[in-house]
Amino acid sequence: MQTVGPLAFTTARIGSRLRTSIGTGGVTNSIRRCVEAQREEMRMLEIGLFHNGASSLPIITNEDGVTFNDALPEVHRAAQETLVNQVRQGILAEKLGFQSFWLTEHHFQPEGAEMSPNPLMVQMSVAAHTKRIRLGQAANIIVWHHYEAAEKAGFPDMHNRGRFKFGWDAEKRRGIMTSRYLHITRPGKEKEALERAARAIELQFDYYGPFGFGAVVARLDEPMFDLNKKVTAQMLRERQIAIHGSKQYVIDTIIKMRNECGYDDFCFLGWFELGGFHAKEIEEQMQIFAEEVMPVLARECGGKVELPARGLDLVP
Repeated sequence: MQTVGPLAFTTARIGSRLRTSIGTGGVTNSIRRCVEAQREEMRMLEIGLFHNGASSLPIITNEDGVTFNDALPEVHRAAQETLVNQVRQGILAEKLGFQSFWLTEHHFQPEGAEMSPNPLMVQMSVAAHTKRIRLGQAANIIVWHHYEAAEKAGFPDMHNRGRFKFGWDAEKRRGIMTSRYLHITRPGKEKEALERAARAIELQFDYYGPFGFGAVVARLDEPMFDLNKKVTAQMLRERQIAIHGSKQYVIDTIIKMRNECGYDDFCFLGWFELGGFHAKEIEEQMQIFAEEVMPVLARECGGKVELPARGLDLVP
């Protein structure tokens, strides 16, 4: 710490933001901030929530085995509901102890797999009702927005919610986030739950297939899949892209992934939202994970990063 006249200056690293504190006689507060920053540095686990905008409408399968939603008026209603759910679940994520909330950007997609036309605006709504959770874009279609996207991205900093960053803690080279489809089953209801979740992730990959995403499912020791190959729920579960099962299975699989990949810093994003599931069902999954899985992961990984409260009081 450097002292100049009556003013005390100190720098403390909070997450990946370098903040400068200035105060008269502020030595005690400066030390406290440094101690809090050091504690955060020692904790290497961050758990976030990923939301892709899947529809809650029932899933149908045509004669070619492709799954999708039907009936355009209902698709329009469900799309409106999806935007409301994004805001609700972003706010709920902070209450449950998730540390970040990530949205994608998707337009003009009535098939039901994904729909998220304005993630920045949705996250401004979330920011107005939260103080701690980090809000992430994964990702924005910059060629459609150009300077407008950069201008909107600056809004969180204007509201004291933290500087906009490309990448997670890029200054510390923490650039990898591991996201997995999650669905936790309850005793006695496993079969029905797994069948519904299977149809939901096949809805996603039937939509992704024509874009060539199916090829990424192949393991390192396998040849690249034919781009027309149908990706099934069984394939996604065998490869642990989808982690569906009991609470203990979910815990064990995430810990195994962390250990095998050798992460020092582990940022894990849970993908709970699934096509054909209503908001209350998704939010129940979030709550089960937060109450029964997250504490175990935090203990096994040495603790979670505790984020400071930020934001402005906008109520007159």
